Order: sequence, then C-alpha cells, then structure tokens
Amino acid sequence: MLALDPVLAFQCLADAQVVDDALADRIVLTFRDRLGRETDADRQAVIAAFGVVAADRRPRGRAVFDLLVRIASEGGDRRRAAAAVAALAATNLPRAAESLVGFLPTEPEAEPALVGMGDLAVPALRTAALRGQGEALRVLWRMRTPRAAVALCAFSLDPSSTDVAFYLGDLLRERTIEKALREVPQGAFAPGYLWVWKPFAVGADDPLVRRVSVIAAAIAERRMDPPLGVEMDPRILAALSLTQWDARQSSRLAPSRLNELITPALGERPTRSVPPSGELAATAEAGLREAGGLPLAPSWMLHLLPAELRLRAIRVLTRQNSISTATWERVNEPIQHPDYAFGRSWHFRLGLALILAVSVAAAERAADAAVGWHPWGPVWLGWVAVLLIVGGWGLLLATEPIGLVMLPPVCVYATVAWRDWWGTVPAVALGIAVVGACAALALRGEVLTVRADVSVDPLRRFVQDHLNP
Repeated sequence: MLALDPVLAFQCLADAQVVDDALADRIVLTFRDRLGRETDADRQAVIAAFGVVAADRRPRGRAVFDLLVRIASEGGDRRRAAAAVAALAATNLPRAAESLVGFLPTEPEAEPALVGMGDLAVPALRTAALRGQGEALRVLWRMRTPRAAVALCAFSLDPSSTDVAFYLGDLLRERTIEKALREVPQGAFAPGYLWVWKPFAVGADDPLVRRVSVIAAAIAERRMDPPLGVEMDPRILAALSLTQWDARQSSRLAPSRLNELITPALGERPTRSVPPSGELAATAEAGLREAGGLPLAPSWMLHLLPAELRLRAIRVLTRQNSISTATWERVNEPIQHPDYAFGRSWHFRLGLALILAVSVAAAERAADAAVGWHPWGPVWLGWVAVLLIVGGWGLLLATEPIGLVMLPPVCVYATVAWRDWWGTVPAVALGIAVVGACAALALRGEVLTVRADVSVDPLRRFVQDHLNP
C-alpha cells in the first residue's frame, strides 16, 4: 500500500492496531519531509493525512501532534509552518486550538486555521482573550457563529477594547447571532444610549437594548475607525447619526438641491433598489457638512453606512427639521388607522350631520324672525342670519373653509329655537352637548390625521423599508 498510495498508507497509521515501528517511523519521516512542499491537491491530501494521524490519542498520534507543533513553532520555512498549522487545525482537537492560539502573534495562517475550526476553538480563544491576547478577539469575530459572538460579549465592557464593540456591532447583522445574543442576559448598560435599539427590541425586556447601548456608547464616545473588514449594523449607525441632526441650525442647507441630486439615483419609491455610486453619496454628505447642520460625530458615523443607505439617510435629513431620540424610539410603533383621512371618516360625516340638523333649526328660526312670524331682534338680523347659513353651506359644499362663518348665527338661532320649544335650561344644555360632540369628533379626527401623517414620514419609511429585518 505504501508503494501504491503513500497518503492512504499514512492515514492508516491512525487505524492500524499493529504496525511495525520501523515502518511507521519511516512513513512519518517521509511525510514530515513532504509537509509544505506539495502543491494544490497533494498539499491538501498531506495536510489531511497529518490531521488524521495527529488526532490519534495513542503514543504515535501524540508524537505526530508534537512534531506538527514543533514545525509550526520553528518558523524557518514559512510554507512548512503554514502547512503544520493547517494540519493541527485538521485534527479538530481542543488542544490543537490551544496550540494554534499561541501562534497567533507570529504565524499569519493561525488565524484562518482557528476560524476553520469553528466553535471547537472558542474555549481556547476565550481563555487567550482573558489573558489579554487581543488577536483572539478578532478570531472570534471572524468565526461569525452565535457561540463565538456570545463569548465576545464577555469583553464588551472592557474600556481598552473598543474593537469588541465594533465586532459585536458587525455580528448583529447576522440574524442567527442577533437571536443568540437576545437570549443572553445583560446587566450593565449605558444610560444615555438605551434608546438606540428600542425600535428593534423584541418584548419589553429584550437584553439587546442594554447590550447595544454599551456598543453604541463605545462607538459614539471614542470616535475610532472600525477595524479592517468590519461593517457595522446600519441600525446602530443610523440611530447615532440621524438623531444628532438639526436642520434648524443650518443656515446654508438647500434641501431641494440635495433632493434633486439624490432622487434620480434612488427614485421616489422607498423600496426601489438602486445601487448608487459612492461618489454621489460622498457629494451629498459633503453638502450636509457644508450646511453646518451635521456635527462631526454623526457625519463620521453616517459615512460608515453603505452608499445606498447613506443616500437614503441624507434624504431623510433634508426632509425633517430634527429627529429626537424619543422620535427614534417610537419609529416602529404600530399606527392605528394609517390610511385615515378625516374627510372620508365617520367622524366627519357624523359631525356634518349634527351641524346640518342644527343649521336647519337655526335657519327656520331666523326665517321666522325675518318675516315677522316669531320676532326676535331686528328684522334685518334674521335676514342676515339666513343668508349666512345658506351661503355658508354653499361654500362648504364647494370645499371653501370660509363657509364656517355660518357657525355663530347657527349656534345663536338654534338655541333660540330650542328655548322656544323646551325652555332655557334644556336649550342651553343641548347647545353645549352639540358643541362638545362636534369638538370631540374634530379633535379625534385631528389626532388620527396626525398619526396617519406620522406613518408616512421620511424617518419611519426609511427604517421600516430599509432597516427592519
């Protein structure tokens, strides 16, 4: 077999119960010399074979394992050292991960090897990070697994490691990791940043609200560039950049000009997917900075957003005077009757019916006074009241708000008519009830109109169309 398939013969050392020691030593020495000198498929085959043999718990396996550690630590021949590191990772042994962690400062291939080992290497990396080995934190980030992310959380409060905040902020983009972090209790928090994650919280006690507050505080207050390759969760960046904008402080901003620049790339429909150029985003961002309404810190965080999201965020800024943290917190709250229109609502119809009924009574009483059947005040006053009531309704039907000038004579003559019918006290009580009912209907319509307007405001549309999962 050694002559027909040397690699298979080498792998069989891990399974064979009885092998001549001299033959076994000769095979190991042969592959020791080949390690790192093969190319392409042969290289991978030799590395895999070393992994199989070194994973054997018997003395021969431990000897091959120690051989790989020695080759990796010598560092003379970079190719051989890299191959030894890959072979250690191929063993899938916890002690291999412990050895590879020690090579992180000196051997570039140790990092991808540990990443390839996945969750198996997490305990060794956590131990190394506790010893102050910063490279271990980066490996945990690169693994991009829920278990690695949970391990990183233990270091998020370390004031000397802003990188962890960036790593966790990046990993939150992965839905499986977001779910895993939501299940891990979080005690500490940054009081001034609890609002950041509230629009995306699941339930009232979502641990991510506290965890993200710590992440956001570390990023916002230290203003450091993210580590190479890190892409922050846009939900955090948008919260930190948009809420510090105040167009009222900007004297030179021309929103229409920026909108003319942005709209052709994005289109008016917020769900349209267009990959605009980074140059256009940079131009629009420069326009905001020149306007003076965007301080340095949010400008820096806005710049970290991908080009399309940055443009959409800038368009939100040009369409809203300011965005408070309280506004951000409520941006995902459900809106009752988002399609509400007062003119088509039952509030409007009922109020109109009440006013019409009162107007009929008032017009009849004013006409009686005008023709002298039931005198009340000067005759001309009755005619003026009739003209105002009839003319006011004509203007209202023509959608002219000035028609509301009829309301004073309507109220006066309707009350007089009710007094004639039922007496003073019932007339006054009925008048107050009708006015109160109309005011309540109008107020409720105004509240629902404001809520409907909020449901389509630029910030809500941006968050719900482009940031929500």
